[in-house]
Amino acid sequence: MISGFFITTIIRVEQRSDRFSLWGFYERRTRRILPLVVVVTSITLLVSCVVMLPDDLENLAQSVVASNFSANNILQILTTKNYWDVVNDFKPLMHTWSLGVEEQFYLVYPLLLWVSARSKGRVAIVLTCVSLSSFVLYVLPIANIRAKAYVRV
Repeated sequence: MISGFFITTIIRVEQRSDRFSLWGFYERRTRRILPLVVVVTSITLLVSCVVMLPDDLENLAQSVVASNFSANNILQILTTKNYWDVVNDFKPLMHTWSLGVEEQFYLVYPLLLWVSARSKGRVAIVLTCVSLSSFVLYVLPIANIRAKAYVRV
């Protein structure tokens, strides 16, 4: 939430002064996040080659690729279904799911603000619609339906 507040403030200030660039925003985010992710995943992979078994290394390799593309949260949805499951104790990059969520937010949200700013001051309307849609999706029992479908397997 705090990150979203700061990003919104930065983008709105840049838009008001006519300095906002989608390309520049994405470039700054990439330069700030990607080098650190690559270093962490590389060190994790190197150390894990010494201490992990082959099956665990295969899972780690998937997680490294997903983390480098800010999609570890998607990989976890597809493979584990349950964040608190015991098998996840042996996944050293498990925590990067939050980075995936944040980076996916950064991919979509500035584009949304850019489009809404182009529509001559309808930013509040667009943000209200997105917020209401998000709330409705949260309230709907979609997660329970999906969880029941996974249990059948």
